[in-house]
Amino acid sequence: DEALELVESVFSSCLARKELALLRFLYLAYEKGAAILTMLGNPTVSKLLAAQRHLYGEVHLLKGFIRFTDYGGMLSATITPKNFVLPFLEEHFVQRFPGETFLIFDKTHRAALVHEHGRHDIVSLESIDFLPPPPEELRYQQLWKQFYTTIAIEARDNPKCRMSHIPKRYWGNMVEMKDLL
Repeated sequence: DEALELVESVFSSCLARKELALLRFLYLAYEKGAAILTMLGNPTVSKLLAAQRHLYGEVHLLKGFIRFTDYGGMLSATITPKNFVLPFLEEHFVQRFPGETFLIFDKTHRAALVHEHGRHDIVSLESIDFLPPPPEELRYQQLWKQFYTTIAIEARDNPKCRMSHIPKRYWGNMVEMKDLL
């Protein structure tokens, strides 16, 4: 089960030449059996485990960094991840917003997680043009920005520390960070 999870997750990762790495891993797994997962020093296994850690790390960060915009009952968000994370974010957001209609658009992989009326699916989507947010949503976004700047302690401003906690590549999709780009 762990080997299958590793293969499935690495297939969704941004690992270069992942298909060859997975094929090497599968050959080795058929040769060594269940012991393959204990061979952490093996270059093939360690490469896949590193790719899996990178994917899961990005999923963890995006659970906190996704910012939804309310379009009168439909929540939407755009993300630009390195890995194909939608299958790993699906359960979290479906459980978090069971009664909501929402869409998370992955701009990098041209796909969207759509949830409506208790049903959800990941669909291919070349692009999407969102309408300008309604005035009430713009007001909430402004309040969020105000809150973010108000709680900041100017004497403790540390941009390098902020970038280690919130990598800069996520800022373009975060309401409170867009002005800092």
